Amino acid sequence: MGKEKGYLIGFCFYWIFWCLLVPVILLGPEDFRLIFVEQTPLFSRANWLAVLVFALITVVTWIMYDKNFIHAPRTVVLISIPLAMINGICEKTFWRGLYVEFLA
Repeated sequence: MGKEKGYLIGFCFYWIFWCLLVPVILLGPEDFRLIFVEQTPLFSRANWLAVLVFALITVVTWIMYDKNFIHAPRTVVLISIPLAMINGICEKTFWRGLYVEFLA
């Protein structure tokens, strides 16, 4: 398989099995769906600190890696964006959603 394919296949297994399938089995389909229901809108007064931190992280990341973005192949950048989104959603589903809902 090689390092690159093995690494990607390992992550796909982790995302599909541990981050999505296990929470669906343990919580049930209806409670799993409720993980994605937002209680407080992101851009509300209650979440102003989270929005500020997100904006700060985005700006600092852009400043730190600006030169690397210019030299990176477009394919790498275009593939990295959806992979980061998939990883973020799956990680939060497993670590925040499953543990908070199942163990609370």
